Amino acid sequence: MTAAALRRAEMLALALLLAGGALLLGRGIALPSLEFDEQVYLARADLLMRGLALSRDVFTSQPPLFLAFLDGAGTLASGDATALRALSVALTLAGALAGWGIVRRDAGVVPGVVAAALVIAAPGVVAAAAVVSADVPCVALGTLSLLAAHAARERPAWGFVAGAILAGALLTKLLAAPFAAAIAAGALADRPPRRAVAW
Repeated sequence: MTAAALRRAEMLALALLLAGGALLLGRGIALPSLEFDEQVYLARADLLMRGLALSRDVFTSQPPLFLAFLDGAGTLASGDATALRALSVALTLAGALAGWGIVRRDAGVVPGVVAAALVIAAPGVVAAAAVVSADVPCVALGTLSLLAAHAARERPAWGFVAGAILAGALLTKLLAAPFAAAIAAGALADRPPRRAVAW
């Protein structure tokens, strides 16, 4: 099989995986969630869309970027809970795609596709992907920051992108702290160019 044919087969497998993942993760997207946190976030998004100010009128227990994201997504989705859940599923799939990119660079085509499949099929992901929460954007951004940090080994300016995305993940939810530890451990183990670390 030629390199071009292998690349086409990989892209087809990835497209089918993402389509299947969208069906799996979005199967209950229109159903009301029993998650208390989602109801709180949806109520806060509604208040923000009505013009109330974050931190003055609307309290948040999460870092500020999550509600800013929720406010923007709520405006984009016209406050529709189903559309917000669809955005959450899309972010989950973006995180799985970032996981594919990380594994593919070091381990190859098949392990990359398998890694994305494992992310999509993980029970915790299946249960939480279609729920409006801070966890999904935080983990998706954290995974994207790892991918950018990985790219910084070859192009140091990607170090800036990794830092910016990681800062966004931390400002979404402090759950992103392990991603910061992973980037630091990678910098110690891989010895990226000093310019990448400076960026």
